[in-house]
Amino acid sequence: MAAAVNPFSWVRAHLPGGHSSPPALASAGADGTAGNGSKMAISTAGDVKGRVVCRPSAAADAEAALDQPDGWDYAPVVTADAGLALTKLRYGPRLLADAIDVPYVRITDRQGQVHTVHLTPAPASGPNLPRVSLEGEAECRSADKAADQAIGVSATYRVIVNEHTPQELTVLIGQSYRFDPHLDTECEPTVTAQCIRFWPTVSWAIPDDDFAGINEKVAVDIVERFRLNPDEGSRIAAPASGPAYSSLDLIRDAPTVGGTDDGLHVAELGNKGQLRQAGATKILNEGVGGHWENIHQTARQGVELPGITPGVAPSKYGGGTAGCPECVHAHWTWFADDTHIAGTTARDLANSLSCGLPNCWSDGAPQILDGSKQTVCLGWDTGEAATAVDWCAAAEQTPGATTGDHAALTRPLVRSKAPVFYYDARSKALDRRDLVQRTKVDPVHFNGTDYSIGDTYWPYLPPVYLPGVTGVPPNPDTVHPHGGNGSFFFAPARKFTSVVSSVAEVTCYIPCAPGDVSIAPHRAMIDPHYPATQTPEGKWMLKVDLATGDPNDRGPYYLRVRPAVGLTLLNADPLYRPQAGGAPWVGVYDEGSSATAADLNQATSWHPVAAKEGHSKPLTAVLLFDKEPTAQDMTLQLDAAPDGVEQYQRSDGILPAPTGAANNEALADGQTHAFITSVKGQDITYDQVSWFNGADALQACLQDNMDPGDGAWCNDFYFRNTNPKLRTATVPADASITYYPDLSKEAVTIAAADLKALNEPGRDGPATLPAIGEWGTSWPWIITAKNGKVTALKQIYIS
Repeated sequence: MAAAVNPFSWVRAHLPGGHSSPPALASAGADGTAGNGSKMAISTAGDVKGRVVCRPSAAADAEAALDQPDGWDYAPVVTADAGLALTKLRYGPRLLADAIDVPYVRITDRQGQVHTVHLTPAPASGPNLPRVSLEGEAECRSADKAADQAIGVSATYRVIVNEHTPQELTVLIGQSYRFDPHLDTECEPTVTAQCIRFWPTVSWAIPDDDFAGINEKVAVDIVERFRLNPDEGSRIAAPASGPAYSSLDLIRDAPTVGGTDDGLHVAELGNKGQLRQAGATKILNEGVGGHWENIHQTARQGVELPGITPGVAPSKYGGGTAGCPECVHAHWTWFADDTHIAGTTARDLANSLSCGLPNCWSDGAPQILDGSKQTVCLGWDTGEAATAVDWCAAAEQTPGATTGDHAALTRPLVRSKAPVFYYDARSKALDRRDLVQRTKVDPVHFNGTDYSIGDTYWPYLPPVYLPGVTGVPPNPDTVHPHGGNGSFFFAPARKFTSVVSSVAEVTCYIPCAPGDVSIAPHRAMIDPHYPATQTPEGKWMLKVDLATGDPNDRGPYYLRVRPAVGLTLLNADPLYRPQAGGAPWVGVYDEGSSATAADLNQATSWHPVAAKEGHSKPLTAVLLFDKEPTAQDMTLQLDAAPDGVEQYQRSDGILPAPTGAANNEALADGQTHAFITSVKGQDITYDQVSWFNGADALQACLQDNMDPGDGAWCNDFYFRNTNPKLRTATVPADASITYYPDLSKEAVTIAAADLKALNEPGRDGPATLPAIGEWGTSWPWIITAKNGKVTALKQIYIS
């Protein structure tokens, strides 16, 4: 359990201009040498420095972004010596990684000499040192919703070793970070888990004009560094005893009998879902899978292993259970083990237990390019290597490590720090050349060019067409034969069915006795403590108590807040950006806080709620506003990291608009086209649209791929309604209203003072406004405003 904290002091510390960052990791010494035999220091990713080259596409304005679903957010940085780094990677409220980068590259030349290289943006060289430069600029692309996968940002580096000598060698290295904007509903062999995918791809190639003299010694070794931090686990306080949070584990997807519940589980390198010591191991050997098949990281005290428990069959095929739903998952093989178990192979047994057939998920081959003979070693620590480590050499330090039975475990991991892992991949230049040139094996492709000599690590692997094989929707004849497409993946945050009520009404939490008042499973009770309290600085603070009803529910939690227009939330999560979509969120704190506004003057650290089962007291969130809020001025929703696949409901970040008067919006001067959806007193609710007449209407219609036909629609008028947001406005008594009673062609003009009377049920006479809920949404209106106030409403006649 996390140490008790004071949420109010955290609010003060995280006001704009004063929020904190996660602590940098300490460096851990390791051996590494440059090409000339000297040790070469490398930068650490704890404090990534460099030039931010772009961010994901921004919405037109912050308020409009609240109507969009959650999306990716990240800051790509061209670093001084670690290539193109991806920092603060987040999807919706879930943080996935603090940084992903390439701290060093090793190039073996024709003579067998190894050159250790840093990827730098500016041309740099020196005596006996490689020349490195960034080719052009890092390229940013926004996610293309029409494509299944989209590259968000990429960069290409040119490296020249032995420059101006007969042994000169040029290598191109391309980095690309690809993000899938779509939800995948069959992410693991159970075909029940939902996820979003991303690819931290690195490729290398020898340019076509540098084929001469390539021999069997030429090779390229690229090391990727992953500083994952799912759900900010590194900020959760370490318990007084037992495993720390932010756990990492290596897993082999082969059935293993045993476990605490006597079920059938997979093998793990760690202990109860957590690696306890730093180390390294070989995971691919010349294109063939090894003992360990994937790595998982969680903010909790241990990685939940997949498997099957006797008598439990959540899958529609009656099979296994997906493991660690809140983890970031990285698989290089699925079911590579082909040893025999009771008359069948471990691979066939794993496939059958998971999805029902011996070959329904994976053929056991690695998720690499066809013909690749890459060798990959994995290293991990809670510090960051201070020199360029050869992780395969580190794996060989312990007898038996290269056979995959175990890894080179060297020293205990530092408690309460997020582990860092390194993906060290090496290929020889000649491994795939003949296959590319003489067969139909795809070449290496990056920077818009195909290359015969080279390789790719963490490649995007598209589905394969196999007629008659049940595969990947929407095309049932396409499959991922190796069980995946080369990606990392994770499940988006889930949302609770929220109930706004008084937590005080609940007489028990978890567990509950018969007759106690509890909360239904998969629901959350949200209890804002109105009225808000004014702080000494003139801000308004609202405390919110939260409670969940599922005995197996665990955090971290995120309280989504959508304030009305004119009301500003001041303490949204520092990593929230409106441009990334979704409603903002605030942190949820440890249980039972009794802090008051005076506690804002105290300074203590904030930690997310510890991931634990059961809550004996309400959880707490604190909202800080620039104005005094009321219950009608905001909508709230509680999200959490995923817990299993049963009744999982993804959070998309869309909250309904508040209903309070603060939602009134100052209209732009001039005319606004809209559909009026309801009238209440002197207030109207309307849905704004973009309106076109004449030739402009036809052009807009054709741009939207609509069939103009012969009618007035598209030829005389046309409108777009791409934003479902509803706005409200007050119509002053002196404004004029022109409308068509009973949809006749004769217009009637009245004073807005009659608006309330016309809206009363059962009134005879002009029936247009009383019936607005029935037909008013089919005829549009022109709302005229001056100085932000409505001066006239005029209905548009449509024949």
